[in-house]
Amino acid sequence: METIHSSPASKAEPEAEAFEQECRATQSELFDNIARILGSVMPRRTAFRLVLSGLAGAALAEIGIKSAWAATTTCLCQGQTYDPTTACCTATGVQPKHPLASVSACPNKVPHPGYTATFNGCGGEGSVFNPIIPGHYGAANFTPCCNNHDICYGICNDVKATCDSTFLTCLTASCDAAYSAPGVLNSIQRANCHGVANTFYAAVSNAGGGFFETAQDGACDCCSTSTCPQTCAGSACGSLPACAGGADCVCFTSTEGTGACVHGATPCSAVSTCSTTADCPAGTACLTTSCCGSFGVCGPLCNPIIPASQSVSLTPMSRSASQSGVRTLGGL
Repeated sequence: METIHSSPASKAEPEAEAFEQECRATQSELFDNIARILGSVMPRRTAFRLVLSGLAGAALAEIGIKSAWAATTTCLCQGQTYDPTTACCTATGVQPKHPLASVSACPNKVPHPGYTATFNGCGGEGSVFNPIIPGHYGAANFTPCCNNHDICYGICNDVKATCDSTFLTCLTASCDAAYSAPGVLNSIQRANCHGVANTFYAAVSNAGGGFFETAQDGACDCCSTSTCPQTCAGSACGSLPACAGGADCVCFTSTEGTGACVHGATPCSAVSTCSTTADCPAGTACLTTSCCGSFGVCGPLCNPIIPASQSVSLTPMSRSASQSGVRTLGGL
């Protein structure tokens, strides 16, 4: 059998594949994996290509950390940064795009792509009273009316009052159809059926608000394709817009071109230099528009994009540094 001898260069790709698998390891092993690949025998170009292409960022995502340089929170809404793909800027501030947090806070809501309204007969979704709510009165079948009412609630931008009044019309028509024959008995049954229909209508009209809101939350997006009314990126020293998160929080542009809401009163002497955000510690971003100079520096984010359970401890920066003549990120 012929023996094939592999050169060090030919081992690079298998070693790269092994590294990608290792990056799915536990959190405690992750950073050791990255360090190990940079110190491995594979060509340095291959190693740096793996790391700089975002493999490290993908590995961080595996353990629930969204790295700052992967963020797209470049938009600014009433001082708060947000991601336009998952949130909307409204008159009340930033709102999640889907599902809705508040129907009233999203006056420009639009149908959620692919959503289909559902129905469950007579009774509210998940209500403990459903087993005792009848789907009929005698010969009058109310279930089709109840299902249509559910669907009406689940169509984005439908009006609750219109759904409710249509529901009553349907119930009344069911009564009339079931007891249309002449005679005193049918007349009494028809009147009683109308009474039950009015009871159903009163129930949804007076107590159906929560069910309507829940249905609209799933049926709608708070906005269509979101645009940035103001961006946190593109600023420069001397014209850094304020953003939410603290008195010294202002917008900077990161080395990746995205916006970053950072503590501007951080002394320049307290930060490290960087080429990309990948060079910076968690909870910071590499800034190109600071007042510390033309080089990149790692600035502490006012709103680190990492889970609270894994958040890093950042020392709040006050204005005392700038007031004492110390040079700061924002020149504050």
